[in-house]
Amino acid sequence: RETAVQKFAAGTHTLSIVSGRNDELHFLPNLFVVGDFVETARGLAHRPPETTLGTLAEAGLGSFAGVATYAREVHVPDGATLLAADTGLALARAKLGGVDLGVRAWPPFEWEIPAAMRGKDVRLELSIYTSQLPIFGPPLPGQGLNKWLPRSDGTSSPGLRSITFH
Repeated sequence: RETAVQKFAAGTHTLSIVSGRNDELHFLPNLFVVGDFVETARGLAHRPPETTLGTLAEAGLGSFAGVATYAREVHVPDGATLLAADTGLALARAKLGGVDLGVRAWPPFEWEIPAAMRGKDVRLELSIYTSQLPIFGPPLPGQGLNKWLPRSDGTSSPGLRSITFH
């Protein structure tokens, strides 16, 4: 179910889930707050129209579940045969000059560059597919489904950290 759109004035708001009896809340209901905003240390803020290389968490989108696409014009060096990306281990799809290069679900996150693109300025689109797992909190030790959750050692956090041509 979904409520009608709620508009909130600036300030602090509190959500309370109440019940007449303690035994009525066997499971905490899911709650998604959606909108055109990002998380900041001070609360929610308007989403910036663009972001730079980095993790989605660094852009205020640490709880984002969906597809985030990074796009820009790039110059493909003449001798380059591979496009490599650090996606924070997140599943990714690359498009170069409008050509779909495919999806990578695990390392190495590399795509073959079509010969016709080499030495040219083309549009690169790299889409990062995130999981809804962050809404459930930090992973438990030994949990098998924690690949797409940020790790404390910084080795995985969805986003586009770097792109290189080889």
